Amino acid sequence: MAPATELQQQQQIYNDFIDNIYTLHRDSELNETSKPWAFANARYRAAHRLIGRQQCTTGWEVKQLVDIVQLNELNLDNIHLTSQTGSLNLLNMKCVWFDQVSMINASFNFANLSGASSDGSRLNSVKFKDSSLTCASFNGTELQGTDFGDSNLQDAQFINVNASTAKITSDQIQ
Repeated sequence: MAPATELQQQQQIYNDFIDNIYTLHRDSELNETSKPWAFANARYRAAHRLIGRQQCTTGWEVKQLVDIVQLNELNLDNIHLTSQTGSLNLLNMKCVWFDQVSMINASFNFANLSGASSDGSRLNSVKFKDSSLTCASFNGTELQGTDFGDSNLQDAQFINVNASTAKITSDQIQ
C-alpha cells in the first residue's frame, strides 16, 4: 500500500474511533450506570492494531511519532478503561497522548500507559490500578487526589506538578 493511502486509511480509522467514543459520550453512555466499556475498549483495541505503534518508544529517546494516537483536548471525565484479561494482558495504551484533557474521576485498571503523555491535563481523582506508567509524562498536570495505587512509575516525569494530595508510595517515588 502506498504511504499516502496508508496514512489516509489510518486517519479514517482514528476519525471513526473518535466519532464512536463521542457518540457514547453524547448519548450519556459513559457513566457509572451504563456499561459500554467493552465496546469502547474493543474500538480502542481495533484502532490500535490497525494504526500501529512501530515508531513508538517507551524510553527517553527522541523519535518522530507519526502514527501515535492523540486524544488531546477531550473531556474524558468518568471514563473507565480496564483490560478484559486483568493482569494477564494489560490494556495496551502505550504512548497515547492525553495532552490538555480532563479526566476527572477516570480509572485505568491493568493498563499499559508506558510512554503516555498527560501534559497540561486535569487528572484529579484518577485511579491507576496495577498499571504501567513507565516513562509517562505529567508536565503541568493537575493530580489532586490522584491514586497511583500499585502502578509502576519508573522513569515517569513529573514537571511543574503539585503532587502533595496524590497517593504515591515511597517506593514509587524512588
